Amino acid sequence: MVIWLTGLSASGKTTIGKRLEVGLERFGYKTILLDGDDLRDGLCSDLGFSYEDRIENIRRIRHMAKMLSDNNIIVIVAAITPYNEMRLDNIELIGNKYIEVHVDASIETCIERDYKGLYSKKDIRMTGIDDVYEVPICPSITCNTYVESVNESVAKVMDYVYEKFFARSFW
Repeated sequence: MVIWLTGLSASGKTTIGKRLEVGLERFGYKTILLDGDDLRDGLCSDLGFSYEDRIENIRRIRHMAKMLSDNNIIVIVAAITPYNEMRLDNIELIGNKYIEVHVDASIETCIERDYKGLYSKKDIRMTGIDDVYEVPICPSITCNTYVESVNESVAKVMDYVYEKFFARSFW
């Protein structure tokens, strides 16, 4: 299974992802969190922020997530994934093991939460300001992190995962 958290920078993707990882591991599942920021520092350090580089960045993450999922690891991806075509490619490659979570927060909320100072940098094309973020067409779940607590968002995702996969003996 791949739980893909998409949203603007500072919307809460990584925070939710870390909590999901802990929660699923408590139930005995093997999990891994693939964080977009961490992967940009390593696996994707050769890429910039052009349209082509963003597509390649997500392509690499997608293939890694699929390989891990095929080995019975629950993969949680926290990556902006700004374009609908990327998310459609995720669905095509990963199939019925793909859960898309739109982590929704306004650009103003994200700027307020921006402890990394990314929105004030001038050397990158910031999604939501200098580059488009296309709102997901039909996410499995939407977490409205500007009104929901982290615990509420995590519970919403855990409930969905349980109903869709574990209650039906998916594995």
